Amino acid sequence: MVGNPPEKQTIFDNFEKANFSNDEDTLTLLKDLNGQYTDLYNYGCLLEKAHKYASMMFSSGKHYICGYFNDWVNKKNQEHTSNGDNCQYAELWEQYIEKLWIQLLQKADPPNWCTRTKVTYACSKSLPYVTGILVSLFLLATIGILFFMLNNVIYKSLLLRTLKRRFHKFLNKNERIRNNIYKYVPQKLLDYSENMDTHQIDETINLSYLSSHNS
Repeated sequence: MVGNPPEKQTIFDNFEKANFSNDEDTLTLLKDLNGQYTDLYNYGCLLEKAHKYASMMFSSGKHYICGYFNDWVNKKNQEHTSNGDNCQYAELWEQYIEKLWIQLLQKADPPNWCTRTKVTYACSKSLPYVTGILVSLFLLATIGILFFMLNNVIYKSLLLRTLKRRFHKFLNKNERIRNNIYKYVPQKLLDYSENMDTHQIDETINLSYLSSHNS
């Protein structure tokens, strides 16, 4: 009677503790990872050891081990690539780890005893750059709008001040218009203006002129 397969986690633990040596061709394939990507390098070495354990189990009739081995490798893939979000690690995984799987199975006894059922992640290498460009364009547009609004407010403020200054200057220089404005000023106000200085008279005339035209 064939017993039930052991718990998957138990087999996973055995993969992690597999105590076999690494072949020279495996170390040659992974040498570019050693140093900068030490975690992937170490996992590649562990993958070969786990494969030797799984191959031995398969040869003894434990055919369920192929599914467990695939699940364990896919679990490591998720951990090392953050479910595919880390595009750089996803590319390195395909370039080294998946290539190592093919190499190990080709020289196994029996060859290709386990078919790879890998999880493929869609990862666009250009996505971070596109996002950065969009954010930069948004910031530039926002700054441009704020600058335009501020410049418009300043321009209007300066324009109003200039017009007001020119209007008063024009009234002071044009005696004929000044005399016409006096017609709109009440007589009592003119009499009272005799006791006022010139600056006060100008202010009174300006106010009276504006009031008469607004009424």
